[in-house]
Amino acid sequence: MNLKIHFISNARYKINLMPKIVNHQEMRQGILMVCFELFAKRGYEAVSVKDIAKAAEVSTGTLYHYFKNKQAIFHALAEMAVDLDINDAKESVAGLKTNRDRLESYVSFVKSREEFMIAEMLLITDFYRQREVLDNSELIAKIGKKMKAQIASFINSENQELIDFSLSFFMGLIMQRMVFGQEISFDKVAAMYIKLVELYLEKNES
Repeated sequence: MNLKIHFISNARYKINLMPKIVNHQEMRQGILMVCFELFAKRGYEAVSVKDIAKAAEVSTGTLYHYFKNKQAIFHALAEMAVDLDINDAKESVAGLKTNRDRLESYVSFVKSREEFMIAEMLLITDFYRQREVLDNSELIAKIGKKMKAQIASFINSENQELIDFSLSFFMGLIMQRMVFGQEISFDKVAAMYIKLVELYLEKNES
């Protein structure tokens, strides 16, 4: 079968199965995106290998051909989710020169990926819950490093305090909107972020 994956809004994949030759890379990515939704909705422990195979419309034998076990899926999924964000982030800031343009691009990027990022945060929470069973400390450190590199590319700064602030700010904003919904205005809070960072950059990196 040829697995065709179309990237659609909020970084989701739509999987179309056709009776042709298998594209192994697309098949692997398709399985991971199915797992992304399953793990985010139900949690790692609640999802079985059979559940994954059924949702991905493949046999368990096919699943084990691509991944050694459920833990291997978990690790591959975590890295893929962050890499998707990083690749799109680089494209969105290409050619932008001013701090204002880059910050506005960053805000637009986060807003456009809000639903996907909520799922990512639920996944990260699951990483933390499973840290003793899955030995995720190295993986979590690797993901954190990648996320900070993504932010550095947006704000055009290697200042670790500013990078940490940016990561904490938007993770907090997304978490609040996940809990409280539309009563938290993304645009108003994000506009304050831009002003604060601009002032910081003017004062510390002029």
